[in-house]
Amino acid sequence: MADKIRILIADDHQLTLNGIRCYLKELGGFDVVTINNCDAALKLIKSNKNTTPFQILFTDLSFDNATQQTNLKGGEELIKALERIK
Repeated sequence: MADKIRILIADDHQLTLNGIRCYLKELGGFDVVTINNCDAALKLIKSNKNTTPFQILFTDLSFDNATQQTNLKGGEELIKALERIK
């Protein structure tokens, strides 16, 4: 059996995370991880880069839960940060 495709879903709405995760689980063949903020998503992607990297990222573009302590305020900033670490 082929390895599962690793997918990271970053969204600040739990209902969205649950819906996408459930749908992908029904399809099968995916290892799905969910996270609710962009800073944590970037950290997770970096920490898994050399061992079990994610092949796909689904991200919301705007996050309502960003605070003054948040470095990345939304999905667009997350994508730009990822482009810099290639």
